[in-house]
Amino acid sequence: MDQTSLHLRAAVEGAAGSLEWIVIHFGPFLEAQIRFRLGRGGKNDTDVEDVVAEVWMRVLPRLSDLQARDGHLAPVLAKFLSTTALNLTNNSLRARIRLLARGHGEKDPGQDDAGDPLDEQARQTLGILTRIEANETCGLIREALGALSEVRRQVLVLRLFEQRSNREVAEILDVRANTAAVHYKRGIEELRARLPSSISGEVDLLAK
Repeated sequence: MDQTSLHLRAAVEGAAGSLEWIVIHFGPFLEAQIRFRLGRGGKNDTDVEDVVAEVWMRVLPRLSDLQARDGHLAPVLAKFLSTTALNLTNNSLRARIRLLARGHGEKDPGQDDAGDPLDEQARQTLGILTRIEANETCGLIREALGALSEVRRQVLVLRLFEQRSNREVAEILDVRANTAAVHYKRGIEELRARLPSSISGEVDLLAK
């Protein structure tokens, strides 16, 4: 059984280490997707971090709902994360547009000064994100993604994480389908070259 499937099952049973393993290995791809989808608004690290945290808060309690595809859970988890992130980034962009339309000084209706208190799941999620910030493996994946050209990183996010076809990627990025395919192939090769086999193996599962 692949590492993602093993850790997902252990996390569902309450293994804190496995929960952190999942966030460490999938978090950098999630961050890259959110930064890409927020566009210029995603240049603010705080905005990105807020959406990342909210995605994990929604996804982690529902890990037990995931069903393996062809015996693997990695692509299922990636799709769940990316779909949740896409919905939340769209919500964030719409909220920003509304705020700009009203003027920077106004709050959204119903926004409370104190904010809603964090429940136990939220505290647990934020604790995990804080602990993994300096994790070496997480840093390696971030560095490998960061070393890619912007277009190659975007292609990988769309193909690996959002699991879109070359044709869909080409339409989103306004490039030819064969260009998207070349960027994808070379991007995967670059990631494999920069990451140890223990990590690149999980990338290979997403690439199937």
